[in-house]
Amino acid sequence: MVNLKQTLREIKKIVAERDVSKIVVGMPFHLKGTVGQTAQQVEAFIEALERRVDVPIQKWDERFSSIAAEKIIREMGKSPHRHRDKIDQIAALLILQSYLDYLNSKKKS
Repeated sequence: MVNLKQTLREIKKIVAERDVSKIVVGMPFHLKGTVGQTAQQVEAFIEALERRVDVPIQKWDERFSSIAAEKIIREMGKSPHRHRDKIDQIAALLILQSYLDYLNSKKKS
């Protein structure tokens, strides 16, 4: 089980060491965009994080990121069930890329 206090300390340390200007957090909304139990837990995590860091936290819709990550793993000829940790890493990358693409499209508008 992941220790929340330890996780928050590690994030605070990374923010300071790497001069982070914003944190993007994936929000696990339901397909219809509603907030379920998991999204409520993420909200609580964000509130705890906001008390510890002085950078903005951007909530970003993560629907379909895990499905897309599983597809990438399959395309690599691997089993998604045996590479759960990689799926989470790829999903995080997809969430961040989606956010960066959004920022880039706003600049062009």
